[in-house]
Amino acid sequence: MLDGIEFLKKIQGIKLSPFYFFLGDEDYLIDVAIDRMVERLKAEKRVFWGDETTPSAILQELGKLDLFGSSSTIVEVVRQVYRLKNWKMGFRAHEAIRNGVIILVADSVEELSKRWFKTNYSIKPSRIEKSLKKILPSQTVYVHFPTLDKDGPLFKQWLKRELDKRKLKVNRMVWQEFINLLPDKMRPILNELDKIALYFGENGGEIDKAAMLNFLAASGEAEGLAITNMLVDGNSRALISTIEVLLNDGVYAGQIMATTASSFVKMLSLKNGEQRVRLPSFLVRKYREFVSKKRVYELLAVFDSFVEADMAMKTYPQDSPTLLKTMFLEVLIHISSGKSKRRKKR
Repeated sequence: MLDGIEFLKKIQGIKLSPFYFFLGDEDYLIDVAIDRMVERLKAEKRVFWGDETTPSAILQELGKLDLFGSSSTIVEVVRQVYRLKNWKMGFRAHEAIRNGVIILVADSVEELSKRWFKTNYSIKPSRIEKSLKKILPSQTVYVHFPTLDKDGPLFKQWLKRELDKRKLKVNRMVWQEFINLLPDKMRPILNELDKIALYFGENGGEIDKAAMLNFLAASGEAEGLAITNMLVDGNSRALISTIEVLLNDGVYAGQIMATTASSFVKMLSLKNGEQRVRLPSFLVRKYREFVSKKRVYELLAVFDSFVEADMAMKTYPQDSPTLLKTMFLEVLIHISSGKSKRRKKR
């Protein structure tokens, strides 16, 4: 299986195949590769979803070009291709494709492993390729796009370029800590950098330790679990008191919110039927009982509040403590009343 970075470097000079299978958790790099292929071919891009289409439907779109004698090129991207049994032999009889490139995308190795190999463990890309070769066309090129190593030079070079684009600098005394606090994947990192750039304005600025901790959350879980328990219990007095203690102890508002959001992610995993969640057993029982009484849209409304508060605190950092407490009180009201910003579909 080809390495995604090497593929990106060579994409302008190699002969392109009519079939590709892009695999990996770094969806940002997958999108970059697709865009570069579209640009090179001067093609039109059409997007399909794996659970909603079939090989015959995709080939039919390409067949329309041949029927009308069109010289146009189409890059057909099929995202979230996990139910591979539906694709078995679907393309085998159509090895020769003119005027088009078909790219099958599985942007989660874990999800593909669950659906195709029936296992909760991520399968090695080499084994995935070996299995897929039995059902996909012989011309298929397999490319792997893993998340970049944050300690590696490639990641740091990319991060430096993205900071430069936004006229941002990171104080050299906190450079490594800044990297450690960033999300693991590139797209969320870019979102965080955009928020920081919005705060500093068009002239940019330097990110020191105080700014870094205000913008980026640490990974501790104790504060988040404590606040989540108070939200679940509906204890508003203890909630506000705990937040004030944490703020007085020097814990940043952004850190408090992010660690609580992480706890809610685990709670939502329980709602989705996940059995293996990194929480103490007594909390798993407590949270599972709580989410059993809630609809998914009610829990997702909490994340709407987190996103709104995150943007507000980064736009008005001086008001972060007030914004944080207001947000948590709103969340507590949503949870206690069962009302939500999200409306049920009728």
